[in-house]
Amino acid sequence: MAVAGSPELIPQTAPVFPLPTVVLFPNTILPLHIFEPRYRAMIADAERGGGCIAMSLLKAGWEQHYEGNPDYCEVGCLGRITSLRRTDDGRYNLRLVGLRKVALGHLVGSSPYRTARITPIPETIPDGSTVADRDDLVRLLGACTVLVQEMGGKSTPMVTLGEHLPYETVVNSVCAHVGLPPEVKQSLLEIDEVRERCLKLTTFLEAHLQKVVLSRATGAKGRPSGPIH
Repeated sequence: MAVAGSPELIPQTAPVFPLPTVVLFPNTILPLHIFEPRYRAMIADAERGGGCIAMSLLKAGWEQHYEGNPDYCEVGCLGRITSLRRTDDGRYNLRLVGLRKVALGHLVGSSPYRTARITPIPETIPDGSTVADRDDLVRLLGACTVLVQEMGGKSTPMVTLGEHLPYETVVNSVCAHVGLPPEVKQSLLEIDEVRERCLKLTTFLEAHLQKVVLSRATGAKGRPSGPIH
């Protein structure tokens, strides 16, 4: 087992980019299109600084206050901007690489975008070298692949064991890309033991797969939904 990252490599503050449907995980890549003026300013400032922004999921009820400063989840993920491109009309297309899970603290700035103090959250991560680690990933990717097939999607998994990716990268990639509702992704992000995250995600996907198979005769389809306990 290892504990993720070094706090010395993480800035003490970061701009916060809260969104209603997006959860960033460490060791994953998130493409973003930035068009709101306040967040264009955020990206321009980040580009001149260390290139980091913190992603956070907006809490329920954000619709009534989006133009202001609706509440966001206190647990998010710090990311570093890569592949930044500015369009002729001032928008940005970029890729954000997830660095560390962080706790978002009190604000040190709020105009035109919010900037918060951040604290790295330690995560316990399997090193992927044991038989149990490999069995975890085989079961997870198997459930993911079959579920995608049953729901009419592409049969090729988003990651494979043949790529020899770190345990954390495999688990977080599935969390990010398998099509979970945002509140489920957030509940997974908040788990500090990455093996527990893997097992809960796998159990959830297997349970949803059973529902999809049972409902297939009625033509009912849907993405995984509901909280993870």
